[in-house]
Amino acid sequence: MTNNQKISDEAADWHAAMSGDNPDFDGFTSWLEVSPENGRAYDAILMLDDTVETNKAAIQAALPANDMGHSVRPQRRTFLMLALGASAFIPGALWFGIPGQSVELRAGDSPIQVALDSRVNIELDRNSRLLHGKNDFDTVELAQGAAHFSVRHDPKVGFTVKAGDVSVIDLGTQFEVQRNGDQIGVSVAEGSVAVSFAKGKKLTLTAGQRAYVENGLITTSLIEAGSVASWRKDRLVYRETPLRQVAKEISRYTLAPVTVDPSVSDRRFSGVLTIGDGHSLDKNLADFMDLARSEQGGSVRISAKR
Repeated sequence: MTNNQKISDEAADWHAAMSGDNPDFDGFTSWLEVSPENGRAYDAILMLDDTVETNKAAIQAALPANDMGHSVRPQRRTFLMLALGASAFIPGALWFGIPGQSVELRAGDSPIQVALDSRVNIELDRNSRLLHGKNDFDTVELAQGAAHFSVRHDPKVGFTVKAGDVSVIDLGTQFEVQRNGDQIGVSVAEGSVAVSFAKGKKLTLTAGQRAYVENGLITTSLIEAGSVASWRKDRLVYRETPLRQVAKEISRYTLAPVTVDPSVSDRRFSGVLTIGDGHSLDKNLADFMDLARSEQGGSVRISAKR
């Protein structure tokens, strides 16, 4: 057993013990003080426990019938550790790792919420993926989609979100990062973030500001702070947004990817789209813009009417 596995095993045991009738607060505090890794491992177990409760029935169905009968450890602890393997069978669930292993957080057909640790709360939009490095709770990578971050700033311990060549460093804030192919956006609802781009360019964004990167070109704009991560309210809010950008964003929800003919890709769209099940977003967008919509080879194309 590696040291990381040992720490994770101890964290699961302490979680079970502290949930029992006679929690040993002094012993638990002493264990936490041994190493920062102990606290990180315990945070990971707490995060897993929340998802286990939400998906308990599905996890039980995925486990072999006799798995629960052979452990001499507390039942809650056993169920948590078995759930690590069973969680792969839960549609739309999080995929978890523990310190010493890589972690992927993945949202399926609906957004998910997770506390990364005591400082960072994340809301991950549907069909989005967030990656977590080994032994590192202070840096995450948005691989796909959109995520909203609420961070309690700690000047001694930074928090960074990476998306392609863009790095976003928290300065005490609530902000959103989007990654739709080669398009990356950073929007700030509260506080401020420091953003680093390829070739060394840096910006500081404050509440009501947005930076957008496409093909190496950076643009900034003013936005309504209340519209940041509006997908959390089942809507998408746009203000003078290029149609090509809107198309890539709504492709996160539609049944097929949405593309835009180059002749109309620079047209600007302002308005509000209700997400719902996402299946009508491309049609609604085309209707709003008085454009044609056609299905072509497994994708939807929006173009000028003939």
